[in-house]
Amino acid sequence: MNESNPIILDKGLVRMSSRPSVTWTSVIATATALIGVATVLLHLMGVVIHQTYLYAWGVNSDQFPKSVDWLLIRGYYGVWNGAGMLLLTFLKNFHWVVLASAILVLYARLLTGSWNPFLVAEKKLGWFKRLPVWVQKILTLAAIGTWLAILLVSVTVVMFFLVGIPATVGGIIGKEFAATNVKDFSKGCQESRSNCIQLLRRGEPMGTGYVLDSSSTHLAYFDIGLKRARVIPRHEIETLTVRAPAQPSGPVQ
Repeated sequence: MNESNPIILDKGLVRMSSRPSVTWTSVIATATALIGVATVLLHLMGVVIHQTYLYAWGVNSDQFPKSVDWLLIRGYYGVWNGAGMLLLTFLKNFHWVVLASAILVLYARLLTGSWNPFLVAEKKLGWFKRLPVWVQKILTLAAIGTWLAILLVSVTVVMFFLVGIPATVGGIIGKEFAATNVKDFSKGCQESRSNCIQLLRRGEPMGTGYVLDSSSTHLAYFDIGLKRARVIPRHEIETLTVRAPAQPSGPVQ
C-alpha cells in the first residue's frame, strides 16, 4: 500500500501540472492586445462618424482632417450613443430579447451536455465500414474538404462582421447626429439648443447659421437663410455668437 502512494501522488501531480496556469505576463499581453484592438475600432468608428455626418450635409470631409485623439474621442462618444440606442431597442422589443436569451441558453446546454453527435454518427453510419477502402478514402477526403470550406467561410463571416460592425454603427450614429441637428436647427437661433453664429468678413456680415465643422483653412456651417450647408475659407473670418449665454437663475455666491 505504501509503495503505491507515490504513484498516486505522481498521477495527482501530473493532473495538477497539466492545468493551464494564468500568469501576469499572459494577463498583460492579453490586455495590451485588447487595448490595441479597441483603439483601432474606436478610431475606425470616429472616422466613419465624421465622414457620414459631413456627407449628410453635403460637405467633403477631406477639407476637415482630424487628429487621432479627436477621432478616438468621437468614437468613444459614438459607442456610448450606440449603447443607449441599443438599450432603447432592447426595451422596446423585450419579449424578443427574452426569447433569444432562452434559445441561447438551450443551445449552450446542448453544447455542454452529454450528447455527442460524433458517437451517434459512428453508430448510425456502420455501413461506412463495409464500403471498399478506396470509397472510404474518397468520402473521408470529401468530408474533410467540406468541413474546411465551412470553417473558412465561418471565419470569413466572423471577420467581416468584426470589421463591418464598427463601420456600420458609426454610419448609423453619424446619420443620427445629422438628423438630430436638423431638428434642432429648424427651431431657429433663439430656440435651438446649439449656438447660432453670425459670420463677418472685415466687419461685413456674410451669413448666419450653425457651425458644422472647421479646420485651419475652412469653415463649414449651415446657413439658415439659404437652408443649406456652406464651406468657406477661414481667411479674415470672424464669428459672433447670436444668442447670449444663459445667465444663472440663482444669486452668484
